[in-house]
Amino acid sequence: MCKGKKGIESYMKGFALAGIKSGWLYTISDRQEGYLMISEPASKVSFSGMMDLIIGSIKGMGIRGAIQFIKDMKSSGESLESRLKKESLSSSQQQLQSSRMLHLVTIKGLK
Repeated sequence: MCKGKKGIESYMKGFALAGIKSGWLYTISDRQEGYLMISEPASKVSFSGMMDLIIGSIKGMGIRGAIQFIKDMKSSGESLESRLKKESLSSSQQQLQSSRMLHLVTIKGLK
């Protein structure tokens, strides 16, 4: 969908800026030869990061391409990241509930 090498660079720059501004970019070693973008279950894209991503998408794909890209993303259903975040939150909630129940049992046992 991107328009040539410059288009790909514009899109990737917007994507990277969104990750940096959202606090998701990490180096893979002390020498910083590689990077990972990792979001946590409760984290969200910052507003300025989202704007960079939108602008990068428009520069890279044109307005029609960016709109089509958004439509394609929405029609593809729930992303793997969204499903994993829900599972992670659900698992955390279950663990929290279990620990609450354990504390309740312990407190009742003391009385």
